[in-house]
Amino acid sequence: MQISLDASEGLLYIQVSEGKVSKTVELDSENEIYVDLDKRNKVLGFEFINPVHVSGKELNTFAKQFNVPLLKILSPEGMKKLTRRRELVPA
Repeated sequence: MQISLDASEGLLYIQVSEGKVSKTVELDSENEIYVDLDKRNKVLGFEFINPVHVSGKELNTFAKQFNVPLLKILSPEGMKKLTRRRELVPA
């Protein structure tokens, strides 16, 4: 798993596997959460446009729905800390 943060834009991307993105699906229009999938619908990553508003419940739902247990680790508090940091992996 690789986490990229663009603090100036408030964007967070969690890459769970490598591959070519075939489609992007909106998971939550209100909080602007998207999932990138390959041509076999394997999850490549999650994009959070405004990550500070993502709830632990949502992360647990996505973790179960897409079989990505590591998402459960990212609590809302953890997401807020990530968005305050200026350097993780340049986006």
